Amino acid sequence: MELLIGILIVAAFMDMRHYKIPNWCIAPGMAAGLFLSWQQGAEVLLVVLVQTALIFAVFYPFYLMGGIGAGDVKLFMLLGCYLEQHKLMVCIGIAMMLAGAAALVRIICSKECRQHVKEVLCYVYKMLRTGAMTNDMPLKSRAAVIRLAVPVLCSTLLCMGGVL
Repeated sequence: MELLIGILIVAAFMDMRHYKIPNWCIAPGMAAGLFLSWQQGAEVLLVVLVQTALIFAVFYPFYLMGGIGAGDVKLFMLLGCYLEQHKLMVCIGIAMMLAGAAALVRIICSKECRQHVKEVLCYVYKMLRTGAMTNDMPLKSRAAVIRLAVPVLCSTLLCMGGVL
């Protein structure tokens, strides 16, 4: 589990600094997690593979819609290689709540972020009123981006530490 925490720390640093979680950070951790599962037996490996595939199936559409980044999907898949089902669900749920709280704080504190939210809400209102989607959707701004690596790290530490 120390390996998982180490990878999450590096991923959080990369996400905060570069807005990206590179494959070289996640792939070795996933390979190690799958290897550890294989050492515990074929049944455990199968459960981990199914769990990881399910995580991909759930979060990939959110990536396609622009809600989360590809690195965030890979990060959740990494968790699936190490955590049992119940802890995994709790960890992902807590990470999402922490990310939501961070988003709320950011909206309250950042003028640029408040402006972006206002533009998005105006667009949604216009879309609901007219029933048509247009090409004038507000562009993503870096102020509106919530990096999930830090909430994932925090929730994993809470789960692993027995707090949750």
